[in-house]
Amino acid sequence: MEKEFLERLVAVEQRSKSNTKRLDDKDGKDAEQDNKISALSDVYIALTKVEDKVANIDEKVVTISKDLKEIKDKPGKRMDSIWMIAATAVITGLITYTFTVLGLR
Repeated sequence: MEKEFLERLVAVEQRSKSNTKRLDDKDGKDAEQDNKISALSDVYIALTKVEDKVANIDEKVVTISKDLKEIKDKPGKRMDSIWMIAATAVITGLITYTFTVLGLR
């Protein structure tokens, strides 16, 4: 009986060592996973900041695009104004000449 008890005790101790080793390995894996989760969290935070910066840059590009279009359109508006003044002067001159020829002063 004592021999059987000793054999069982040895078996229990071996299982205990095996279980302890497995738990230690699991704790190591858990720590590794925690480190990976922490790293992923840091990456997520960095990507969020980058996304915010890209959104701000996008808004600025839209504003710059609108300003550039206004600057490009200004010379066209100015030329339209010059043509309008020239056409008005020519028409006024023709009307004045016509009235002068007809004798309506």
